Amino acid sequence: MEARSVRQQIDAYVEAVYAVDATFHIVSSSDTVNMTTTDGSAIFSNGGSVALVNGMATVPIYFGTTGDQTVTADDATNTNITSATSSPITVQ
Repeated sequence: MEARSVRQQIDAYVEAVYAVDATFHIVSSSDTVNMTTTDGSAIFSNGGSVALVNGMATVPIYFGTTGDQTVTADDATNTNITSATSSPITVQ
């Protein structure tokens, strides 16, 4: 996942999600990924679930709480894949 630094509450933050191999090269995948965030007031424009297309997807998120927030991606199709959490995203 990509991390960006400072976001305004009213702005959409777009999280990029990639399926990668052990050396972080993007691999083709159509798995479904579920997204969560530490911000209980956040709104995912797609409900927090997205299907990867060729191993990639973007997920617009509207944060509702100021402070540092993180986003976690879990593979819903293959639960053997380790979850990934973003670096802190500062919301003002």
